[in-house]
Amino acid sequence: MATNWYCSRDGILNLFEGFDLRNVETPVNKPDVSLFRLVTDQGPNLPRHILEWGEAKNNDIVIWSIQEPRSSNANRKIHIAVPTKHRRGIRGKLCKLMADLARGNGRGRELAKSFKIVKVKEEAREAVWHLVRRPEAKILAIKKDQVETWVASVGI
Repeated sequence: MATNWYCSRDGILNLFEGFDLRNVETPVNKPDVSLFRLVTDQGPNLPRHILEWGEAKNNDIVIWSIQEPRSSNANRKIHIAVPTKHRRGIRGKLCKLMADLARGNGRGRELAKSFKIVKVKEEAREAVWHLVRRPEAKILAIKKDQVETWVASVGI
């Protein structure tokens, strides 16, 4: 079967274009599974954001958006930023991006041809999307020279 990796340290194709991906970690990098993580401290009034994406070779993709509470101390004031259901910061951008992807619009047009997007959950702390590979994307592409070789071996 052809090797079709969509996920890399640079995101999923060009889906995360515009995100700062310089600090991406690779907690899992095996021959058949990959997982990538990006931890971002957003503005002082927003919670810490963790973006994770992973893929099983020639299979589905999962994207996690996790918000963690964090505190900051400025001018003798303690500010605590907690996750909320309001779509702000990176979570807001990601939700819009995934909605566009599900409709096949914008940057996700090419990815939407190979995957069906399913929102698994969206809560204050975590949002999860499952990109299910479409059956037609799993079909092997048979090249003309392979058909000619087979026809010659059968003697048709």
